[in-house]
Amino acid sequence: MHCHGKTAQLVRERGGEWLFPLKANRPALHNEVVRFFAEPPEPLPEHTTVDAGHGRLETRRHRVWHEVD
Repeated sequence: MHCHGKTAQLVRERGGEWLFPLKANRPALHNEVVRFFAEPPEPLPEHTTVDAGHGRLETRRHRVWHEVD
């Protein structure tokens, strides 16, 4: 939910920032982003979180690139 261009525009117009999830149901965009982060133009710092619960262990690795154009 709330992963649409109109939502992003409204948030920005009101001075906010928003992080939109990107899933594989948008294959062209998803593949482009995966390729970018596989070989970024410069090393990116990474933040890792590990959570255990509901019978599983989840490791999340977060890297950010701010120049999206």
